[in-house]
Amino acid sequence: MKICFILCVLPLSLFGQSNIVNDSLPRIITSDVYNFWNSYDQFWRDTTSNPFEDYLVKGSMGLAGFIPGRIKNAEALKKKVLKEHLYYEKVRPSILHLTKVKKEVQDVLLSLKRIYPQAILPDVYFVIGRINSGGTSTSIGIIVGLESFSNQTIATSSGRESLPLESLTALIAHELIHFLQTPIGENNTLLKQCIIEGSADFIAELMGYKTVIKLNGEAYKYGDLHEQELWKAFYKEKDGTNYSAWLYNFGSSKSIPNDLGYWIGHKITADYYAKASDKQQAIYEILHINDYDAFLRSSGH
Repeated sequence: MKICFILCVLPLSLFGQSNIVNDSLPRIITSDVYNFWNSYDQFWRDTTSNPFEDYLVKGSMGLAGFIPGRIKNAEALKKKVLKEHLYYEKVRPSILHLTKVKKEVQDVLLSLKRIYPQAILPDVYFVIGRINSGGTSTSIGIIVGLESFSNQTIATSSGRESLPLESLTALIAHELIHFLQTPIGENNTLLKQCIIEGSADFIAELMGYKTVIKLNGEAYKYGDLHEQELWKAFYKEKDGTNYSAWLYNFGSSKSIPNDLGYWIGHKITADYYAKASDKQQAIYEILHINDYDAFLRSSGH
């Protein structure tokens, strides 16, 4: 995907008690969005100050989870706002219709319950960051960097384009699967990471969010057209930990699409699911893989 949704499971101890609920819809928290724009307007009234410190201090647990590695600190956010003033101004109208967004997110959560009733659903936090992450899945829930989305294509000064606002629900569906996954072991082989990403695309697609595939459409088209040669190359590298040719490699090649590992993982998961007689049990097994090589063999590859 153009903006990587990094699987980032943070320990609950960093944030206190989790807000996960099971039998009712979880919270969808949007207060950070309003707080950001209040700080933003205050900043432009006096650019010698840094009201983003107040934004971060008053933030939700979701915003706290988005600071390390993304927002970093108030000074870094201030510098980004100064540099990308035009981007923030242009994206602002698109992301203030939060009532509609919240309803769409509720639909995502319910769509998972329809195919996998035992799912434990997380809280969803909407925040504003430094235009470097569309979102992530953490132990406290899903955190969405809403400034990365717009209902028109907007580019930063370095050429990074916003994601279509209409794709937001599909990407939340993808991250929702990451939240539910329980990857076993610390050895993150290429095979494991491709299945983690591709299975999130696959189950999001089962939920009805085919847009998640369209977002990485070039990789999926290329994969279908070059399947034999890609499997041959993948088998040579699947047990290693070098992802550079397969995942999170935006712009690394002009002739081959980035993120072909999503296609590989999706293909493995789809074939595993197709062979299963109990589809709901298959979803459970996809979310709780404890032997990735055995899963690959069971898929028929």
